[in-house]
Amino acid sequence: MLSNGLAPQAVEQCDKLIGSLVDDEHNKLCLAQLYYLRGNGFHRMGDRRKAMNSYLEAIDRDPSSPAKLAYNNIIEILDFYNHDLYNP
Repeated sequence: MLSNGLAPQAVEQCDKLIGSLVDDEHNKLCLAQLYYLRGNGFHRMGDRRKAMNSYLEAIDRDPSSPAKLAYNNIIEILDFYNHDLYNP
């Protein structure tokens, strides 16, 4: 869906799947992947805040998730464009 430009639908599907899974050790990696994909959807829709929150959820469940790189990339973008964001 993401590659076809259907980010809102992808986020909706991820939300449904996240809601249907029990948050336990057995589903940890699956949930991490879903949060990562949801973050990608939010990022494509231009909502960096929600993307970052989703990436952090993914990292919390799987520290080796590709969400870590995606999160760091958003931080670098924000730091580059908003030098005063952290030091108003």
